[in-house]
Amino acid sequence: MDALALALWAAAGGGVLAAVIAVRRPTYRRAALVVAAVLFLPIGVLGILSVGAVFLAASLVCLVLALLSRPGDAPMAARRC
Repeated sequence: MDALALALWAAAGGGVLAAVIAVRRPTYRRAALVVAAVLFLPIGVLGILSVGAVFLAASLVCLVLALLSRPGDAPMAARRC
């Protein structure tokens, strides 16, 4: 495996890990989503001719959700009425 492929796999894994942290920890949601978007963006640009569009879309979704999230938001299942 060459260095570029290793870097792409590491960025993809880091982006997925950051997205999971955003779901599991509401207090870190905004920061984790921004990290995921930053990690997904270069994968999308470098892989534009194959699966890059999926990673660009994931990066865009993470950025939009980071902008829309409030720091103290809890997931719907954790909210009490």
